[in-house]
Amino acid sequence: MNGSSEDVRVNDPFPASDPTFKLVSVTDTAAVIGLVSGSFSNGDDTITINVGETLVLAADDGTRYAIKIVSVAS
Repeated sequence: MNGSSEDVRVNDPFPASDPTFKLVSVTDTAAVIGLVSGSFSNGDDTITINVGETLVLAADDGTRYAIKIVSVAS
């Protein structure tokens, strides 16, 4: 998240410093994340990010989060 690595388990909120997102589920190739409260601007409750992909999300207050799924461990 924003250049800092953080281990996250399913149902954990993240980042630890500002718990905005939660890890909903994982597969070998992707992670599904949601918001701790509310939904994304398109109305979806979750979004899927593939391993190796970086997704940049902007909060209502203008804070930007760059989320990259580096690896998925079982």
